[in-house]
Amino acid sequence: MPIELPEKFEKIVVNAAEEWLETRGMTRDELRSFIEKRVIRDREKSPKVGDDAPDFELEKLDDHGKRTGKMMRLSSNFGTPIGLIFGSYTWPPFRDGAVRLDELAKSHGDKVKFFSVYIREAHAEGEDQVLRNLDEDVIFEQPTTSDERAEIAAACMLRYNFSFPMLLDNMENEAEEKYISWPDRLYLIGPDGKIAYQGGMGPLYFDVDEFEEAVRTHSN
Repeated sequence: MPIELPEKFEKIVVNAAEEWLETRGMTRDELRSFIEKRVIRDREKSPKVGDDAPDFELEKLDDHGKRTGKMMRLSSNFGTPIGLIFGSYTWPPFRDGAVRLDELAKSHGDKVKFFSVYIREAHAEGEDQVLRNLDEDVIFEQPTTSDERAEIAAACMLRYNFSFPMLLDNMENEAEEKYISWPDRLYLIGPDGKIAYQGGMGPLYFDVDEFEEAVRTHSN
């Protein structure tokens, strides 16, 4: 049974050009079905404000994006607000927000711990490549090993010189699955280990302004 889509996603379905649909090999009904499945999964499984933040243990990359073998458990940081920034290099909206997010981390890093969680690629070569990635030479195949994922994460880190640590999601995509965070998402966890802010589904509800307001509110 069809469900009511969030406004911005409904507009995508209604306004999608036939040529765009053809390039992706789908009909308008198939596009609606794809988005509906994402929305239902999000409503059923993503952690909401007030929920306990799902715990995970991921490898922490060094300042140059190199693998360290050192694992970090999220819950070991409870007691201080935590900002989680999920994304991948091949996702243009994540790149668009990178500088703003780094500035936010620099200005509030004394009160909030920020971590980027590097997840599976959104637009890998040979899957669903987009013109902007080709124009900007951000062309990578979907990693099949942690080493391959770390190499792309390092390229992303070095391009934007992030001031916050980057965690490498494992090849089971554990953190992504727990937070329903593909292709990008923003979360704020309170000192009590509960979700204080849940950003909307990417790409249309990836809202850095809203995230910044939540950070300011919970860091005072």
